[in-house]
Amino acid sequence: FFRFHHIVYTMALEPPDRFLCPITQDTMSEPMMDREGHNFERQAIEAWLQRHDDCPMGREPLTVDQLFVNRALKEEIQEWHEKHAAPPPPAPIPTSPPPNAAISNTDQPWTQYNITQNEYDRIMCQFLTFDVDGSGHLDRSEVQRLCRFMNYPNRDKDINAMFRSVDTDGNGTLDMNEFMNYIQHKRPKPELLYGMSQIKYENFMMQFHSHDHDGNGTLDRKELELLCQAQGYLCTPEMVENMFRTMDTQNAQRISAHHFLEFMRYNDPRKPTRTMVPAMYNPGNIH
Repeated sequence: FFRFHHIVYTMALEPPDRFLCPITQDTMSEPMMDREGHNFERQAIEAWLQRHDDCPMGREPLTVDQLFVNRALKEEIQEWHEKHAAPPPPAPIPTSPPPNAAISNTDQPWTQYNITQNEYDRIMCQFLTFDVDGSGHLDRSEVQRLCRFMNYPNRDKDINAMFRSVDTDGNGTLDMNEFMNYIQHKRPKPELLYGMSQIKYENFMMQFHSHDHDGNGTLDRKELELLCQAQGYLCTPEMVENMFRTMDTQNAQRISAHHFLEFMRYNDPRKPTRTMVPAMYNPGNIH
């Protein structure tokens, strides 16, 4: 009942382009992300911002305090180096505090929410990504778009309930603290993550919705091709066509988020492989 498409990939020995800092053209060891989703090596972007006040990619206004560590990408780069038996690039030596210096909650803000640093960074990444006007607050439309991208409840009544619950100052927007208080209690059930970690699940959801350019909840062939190119996946026209056919189990000429996630659960398009595994079950409604 399922179609298996066979294809031989060419072994890729070079790291994907998205692992490279656009300033240095070297593999990143401490990737930092801006609000637009551009990633840079920490030392390179900090040096750039000492001489400029904008992003070297999109030329949007940018300051150091608008950057945050992209831990998911950092772990992905380290994983790639381990699998290819090559040591990752050395990380810059951090500046250590004095031996007797106490670390405050301001230095470790995640402690006040009883979450890990990785969880805090992930939630902050979401907040900054969808704060499109850089106001430091999310309005209702920004919150609803975020919830749709992350597959959180996103109907009007869901957003209204969220604001009633956490918009403590009643100004119609959510600041970082209010958003954090809401999201930390909304961890999805493990069985809804397609067997992935929450970080990987949310990364794939971001990939999918970021390339759903017409906002209809599906990807056509061209949108899938653009996604593969942006993510550094192996993406010759033949490969993309085989990926699309494998995901499109209903021959609808479009693929849903469910079929995309199910494919990514069993396949890694960054790796050479002979067989693609199709979607095998439907765990429920996903947008």
